[in-house]
Amino acid sequence: MLKQIFIFLFFLVSQPVLAQESERNYRTGEFDVKSTIVDLLGEKTAKSYEQIFDADEELLWNVFVPANFTPENAAGVIVYFSDKYPNQVESGWKGAAEEKNFIWVSPKRARNFTNRKKLLLGVLATPLIESLYPINGSRVYVTGDRSGCDLASNAARIYPNIFSGAIYNSCKAETWKKELPPGIDLMRKHRYVFIASARSENNREIRRSLIKYNKSGIENTQFKLLSSLDGNVKLNNNHIRDIVAYLDGDIESVN
Repeated sequence: MLKQIFIFLFFLVSQPVLAQESERNYRTGEFDVKSTIVDLLGEKTAKSYEQIFDADEELLWNVFVPANFTPENAAGVIVYFSDKYPNQVESGWKGAAEEKNFIWVSPKRARNFTNRKKLLLGVLATPLIESLYPINGSRVYVTGDRSGCDLASNAARIYPNIFSGAIYNSCKAETWKKELPPGIDLMRKHRYVFIASARSENNREIRRSLIKYNKSGIENTQFKLLSSLDGNVKLNNNHIRDIVAYLDGDIESVN
């Protein structure tokens, strides 16, 4: 099933983003977007996933588009996994979105879904946003808070054709055992940031994931140790701005 999703979405997001009419009014701010799997994939393709989603099942994402968005400057996309309720964009992400020109999108009302459903919702976020806004397909990244970090690392590992970078915040990223993932060559071209809390007990596991990446030939990685009240790091505007700049390739290290 995951292989089928991979193949379809590789075709979908590898197509050039068509220019949209500059006079179109693009909604900005924070708002919900509803859709169905049929609307996103078409009736024929959606049947392949009927064991995951019903054809008419209403799917929901929370979206934040910065006020300074312009269609002439195609935006990046940050897909954010979280089990928090309500799943609202935090202030740090809002400020960074304006500075670094990206759209933030997160699966919503999904905390009780299976991980497979959550993962598919996150993966579908990119074609969802692409249907609404001009996006830069080379600047699509995945992340999440501590509750969504595992899903973010799985998405980055399984779909490197979609996600050209990831931020692993406060969790041990899911890796691989002996056999390298099918998309390892693409992953070696991307960038990944591993974040740990100074108060966390799993810093050693986080570093092990980083080492696994490096030993597999994924060299564009950064480790960032931040202070927090607990094991869950809350990124502020400056953190996110610098991390996105690193993922974009604008800087070679994260301060």
